[in-house]
Amino acid sequence: MTLVRQIALISAGCQPWNLNVVDSTGSRFAYAATLAIYIYEWDPEGNQFYLHSIMSEHKKTISAIAWNLKDKDILASSSVDFKICVWHVTKRKLLASLNTPHAIPALMSWFPSDEDCLAYCDGKGPLCLWKYTEKNGREGPVSHPLKEISAVSSTITQISWHRTAPGRLALGHADGTISLYLQGKKPQLHVKLGGGSTFTDAGSVSWLLWDPFSQNYLLICTTNGRLQLIDSSTDVASVITTYSLPSKAVTIKCAAWLTEAPGAFVTGAFKTKA
Repeated sequence: MTLVRQIALISAGCQPWNLNVVDSTGSRFAYAATLAIYIYEWDPEGNQFYLHSIMSEHKKTISAIAWNLKDKDILASSSVDFKICVWHVTKRKLLASLNTPHAIPALMSWFPSDEDCLAYCDGKGPLCLWKYTEKNGREGPVSHPLKEISAVSSTITQISWHRTAPGRLALGHADGTISLYLQGKKPQLHVKLGGGSTFTDAGSVSWLLWDPFSQNYLLICTTNGRLQLIDSSTDVASVITTYSLPSKAVTIKCAAWLTEAPGAFVTGAFKTKA
């Protein structure tokens, strides 16, 4: 008799094709299925997570979710139905929504300088800001493009604001380059980080994240299994160190800094953690 052993689990409906469909805050985490968001909360008595609530409003595939940086009850979601929603998790209530007829909000992130403001884009630019608590009368909710960040020559794959150092934004691109917008400095657009004069098989930027203990260090992951630590304090962003995974079969999906261990981080592949 052959024993069957479970080696992995993808929860029902969870999307492996979109990057920003899992997020966490405090004792809660959420993931987006195609048309609904499943929110789980840690139960210290039962020593396990339980299903807290299910949010469903979008009519087409959810493209991204993001917890508010300060309020653990506020969760935002975007969808290819040209719509962004802001939810109150405990009340299980839709607080506000924004129609984005000119752009499918493929990427979304809370703006650190204003806890009620969301940044989003369709991957091509520009990057837009929406303050969901504002009332705009008959016009309804509106957003405003950031003039400093207009159309780009390569699709934006990731947005990363520095959470503790205002005015620091990094964009990752499909061609493996990054763009840096640092307050008080000239923007660095499509910086190549492959090293040398050639830039082949760079891999798309799958994740980038500012070091919470440094205003200058940025961690970059690419789809071809490369990790790079970048120093943004120089006139042109420079590579501090590079690490390539030994197997091309492993693709880095995401990364997170460990706040209890400065300088340490973990990465996740499509199927396993690294």
